[in-house]
Amino acid sequence: MATSSSSVEFKIPTHNVKTVLLENLLKCPVCGSDFSLKPDNILCAKNHSFPHRGNVIDFSSVDKIDHLQTRSQESFGVEWTQYYADLGWSPKELPVETEMFLTYTRAMPNFFSNNIVIDAGCGNGRYINVVNSISSPPPRLIIGIDLADSIFVAAKNCSKFRNVVFLKVNLNLLPQILEEPVDYIYSIGVLHHTPDAKASFESLVKCVKRKGFISLYLYGKGNALLYRVNSLLRNRFFRRWPHKLVYCLVFLIAIPCQLFRIPFFGPWMLDFITRFVFISYDVHNMFDAYTAGYTSFHEREEIEDWYRSNGFDCVVESQLNHTALYGIGRKI
Repeated sequence: MATSSSSVEFKIPTHNVKTVLLENLLKCPVCGSDFSLKPDNILCAKNHSFPHRGNVIDFSSVDKIDHLQTRSQESFGVEWTQYYADLGWSPKELPVETEMFLTYTRAMPNFFSNNIVIDAGCGNGRYINVVNSISSPPPRLIIGIDLADSIFVAAKNCSKFRNVVFLKVNLNLLPQILEEPVDYIYSIGVLHHTPDAKASFESLVKCVKRKGFISLYLYGKGNALLYRVNSLLRNRFFRRWPHKLVYCLVFLIAIPCQLFRIPFFGPWMLDFITRFVFISYDVHNMFDAYTAGYTSFHEREEIEDWYRSNGFDCVVESQLNHTALYGIGRKI
């Protein structure tokens, strides 16, 4: 079944997306054999079976995750199913989401046109909506990856698209699942919540074809004091709290933070305070930041080395007092 990546041709608009994906891109993560599509599951040639429903193929049973990953899986499930299932999906939000997406990825819209794209950590699917909106023609196929149950929310939100399919799986398993490398992978705010961000990056880059791209958004360390405060609050303190309690706290913190919206004075005050501790007038950003099981922080030179040691040219930019890293690399 496997062919060279240059010879694979997908015709997603006129075929069932899952069928095309199974016939061309997927292999069994347990034994490496081919799949066939059944009414309620997918079945490999050696009878390994995985559920599929609502345009989601579920590989989550393949590997066990540790308690930190479980906490992250639960926190992002709560975030995108209970609190922010519709965030970014209204027409008035699309321009803001598009600007954020292009800022995070450092991509041009035509990078996605007629290509196979992976959203590694798709949340509620809002950036899949962006990619399909900005590229003409749209991608041949977008594969949304997530381990949390929010992937079913993403599938529902993206039900209007015919070129999208979802895999519920640990992103580190992607090299074991894909028959062929893809054209573009983006991962926005995800790898720094995995137990080993570098190892996760190296799993993803194995799935990028030659001259393909991978874009990352990662947390930067900021200054030494902010790094220590962030590490303490995110990795030792808040992860022990129930999600509802964290949500209530960040909601209360966000109320006085509305002062940061005042022209001139507000941004200056926000810039000053966030050199010592991360707070925001945006409840979602704080909840997202403080509920994961683990959070790592990185430096620009470190991420550049990740790219280059894996055969990529890259541009990595440090922004927002060195607390945000935006990177894009092309496989040589």
